[in-house]
Amino acid sequence: VGGIRAQDVHVRTGMVGGIAGERASVEMGMVGGIAAREASVSQGAVQAVLAQEVRIEQSLVRTIVANRVQAGPTTAIAFVIAGRVDGNARILFDWRGAMAWGAALGAFLALIRVSRHRA
Repeated sequence: VGGIRAQDVHVRTGMVGGIAGERASVEMGMVGGIAAREASVSQGAVQAVLAQEVRIEQSLVRTIVANRVQAGPTTAIAFVIAGRVDGNARILFDWRGAMAWGAALGAFLALIRVSRHRA
């Protein structure tokens, strides 16, 4: 499905490009992005989550921007920007690490651009 917009969305063993709603849950599915007040992912993969409350269990998530994140075991998250993170997730970068990584990447790309103009 390309995208779903509804009050309550529950995806089970499906693939969705994007979800927008009050409450969104994904169980054993893949989603490009979730924008919701409450989001829940169980045994799934999501590229980006933007929500007030997020609950993740046994899942892989690239980016989370939320007020509160509850993460269960065997969960991997690449980037987290959240007011509070509870649980045992493996987080690659928190908001400070993401800012440092972005600054380093920006400096590296600026150096490449400058060196191309000089050559």
